[in-house]
Amino acid sequence: MTGKQEGIGLLLVCRQIAIGAPSASKNAQQLARILLDISLFIRLSCYVIGSASSGTNCHKECRDFFGSSMLRRQGYKFEARPNGEQLRNLRSQTERVAVFLLSLGYVGVQIVFANERRLLSIDKELEIARQLQFSILPTAVPEIQNLRIAVSYRPMTAVAGDFYGFVAADGKRVGFLVADVTGHGVPAALIASMIKVATQPVEACAHDPREVLRGLNHILFKQLHEQYVSAAYLWIDTEHGQALYSAAGHPPLLRWREGRLERIESNGLLFGVLPDPEYPVRELAIRTGERLLLYTDGLIEPQNASGESFGDRKLEEVIRKNQSRPPAELSEQMLSEIRAWQPPSLPQQDDITLVVIDVR
Repeated sequence: MTGKQEGIGLLLVCRQIAIGAPSASKNAQQLARILLDISLFIRLSCYVIGSASSGTNCHKECRDFFGSSMLRRQGYKFEARPNGEQLRNLRSQTERVAVFLLSLGYVGVQIVFANERRLLSIDKELEIARQLQFSILPTAVPEIQNLRIAVSYRPMTAVAGDFYGFVAADGKRVGFLVADVTGHGVPAALIASMIKVATQPVEACAHDPREVLRGLNHILFKQLHEQYVSAAYLWIDTEHGQALYSAAGHPPLLRWREGRLERIESNGLLFGVLPDPEYPVRELAIRTGERLLLYTDGLIEPQNASGESFGDRKLEEVIRKNQSRPPAELSEQMLSEIRAWQPPSLPQQDDITLVVIDVR
């Protein structure tokens, strides 16, 4: 295929898009018109020079290939036999435009490459941040007498604003902490990492949910800078069949017992609202066969195509249908139900954390 034929083929494709090909978007049509204008000028100018030099009637051939109406619309006029001075002027103009367009192309390529390098650098940094964040989370669930524990943790983006942790006093007693930072992405993830550090000083009072939450708020209060954190803390003593629960603006603790789902609330203020709030504590007697669930609001907020939230009703339905399955299987089934609830084209809308505890 000759250079002339290649140029004409490219222009014919651009012409089809520019005049409104059914599958072409508006942006594609606009780009095609620009390419058509540029290419027509350069290609046909070169063609005119060559054709005129050989004595060919270039106006007739151009009209036959592209249609006289399109050429008139583009504003191109040709003489069948340009003289020498016209040829020299046309060649000079063509060369200048070609150099200008090549310069624009070079600058454009440099900008694209620079943006790609920047995006690759950001992706690499986010991957490092993701690895660091996962490194502060528990690597395994604690082995506690008469308890079976499973956790699901699904960030919305590379890094998350959710946090969970365990404070295992011994093989019969353990504390569960779940927290959710307002917002998403890197700022929320940084605060979630701070929660990990803040839990260390309060481990001494792990048996007292009120003091655990007050201690966390006291440490984080000056660091939050107009961001807030919801949290829930559950202490379980399997030796005495007792549990203590308190929360800071967090979704309720769920207890499945004897075929019925109970929502247990004992909320104080979110972390970051006041420097020294009170956190009420609920005392619970736990029995064999019970199932307890701690979670963040990303579990119930996903919406379907109609804008309906997954919500408490759907959550209870999944728990009821899977009441005989182990905690790990319930967690996986819950995430599967959420994915099925959302349209396939819609990404995950929030970080999700779910802790399932079975009393045996």
